[in-house]
Amino acid sequence: MEKTLDGSIPKKTAIAWLKDKAVLIVMSGKQFGASLVPVRGDNSIGRQPDGNSLAISDAKMSKQHFVITYSAEGYFLRDCESRNGTWLNGKNVSKPQKLAYGDRIIAGTSIFRFFIEESLDKN
Repeated sequence: MEKTLDGSIPKKTAIAWLKDKAVLIVMSGKQFGASLVPVRGDNSIGRQPDGNSLAISDAKMSKQHFVITYSAEGYFLRDCESRNGTWLNGKNVSKPQKLAYGDRIIAGTSIFRFFIEESLDKN
C-alpha cells in the first residue's frame, strides 16, 4: 500500500493521478521552458494571448495555430489552418494526428515537445 511522507494513506495514489497526464513544453525562443498541461477538450496554442490556452510570442505563428484535443481516445494534434503549417516529427499536419510520448511539434519558429504518461504498469 502506498503511503505519503507523513505515513498516511493517500486518497488517490500518484500512479492513478499520473495515468494519461500530459505536458507540452516549449523548447525554443524567449518562452523556453513554458508548459501547458492539456485539459479535457480543446487546448489551443497560438500567438494571441486571448482565446488560447498557451500564447507564444512568435511572429511566424498564427493567432490560433494548433490545438491539442484530449478525449477518452487520447491526445490529438490538429492544425488550425495556420499560414505556416504545423509539423509533427518532421511531417506536415494535414489532418488530426494522435500524439505519443516525446513527439516534436514545430509551429512558426517554435519547437515543442509532448510528453504523456501512457502506462505506469510494471513489466
